[in-house]
Amino acid sequence: MLSSQDREEIALKKFALIAPVLNGQVPNHKEYFRDLAAKPVAMPNSGLKRYSPKSFSWWLYLYRRHGLEGLKPGYRSDRGKSRRITEEMALK
Repeated sequence: MLSSQDREEIALKKFALIAPVLNGQVPNHKEYFRDLAAKPVAMPNSGLKRYSPKSFSWWLYLYRRHGLEGLKPGYRSDRGKSRRITEEMALK
């Protein structure tokens, strides 16, 4: 499970990747995102990962909508609940 500091680091890395678009430093954000997607990105706690241009566009949307908080990875929807299959479920 990611700590709050880990989540913050991931959000900051995502922000760093989309910041040139937010600052108007790139003339065409779709081309910029295609170029970013062409090579792996070193993400905190994950190592090298490849992302699609659509992922970067989604991060841009999330940032514009929710700020830095929107770029933090979420928690599982079943967080804190048992993921174990009960006998009743197994018999169905």
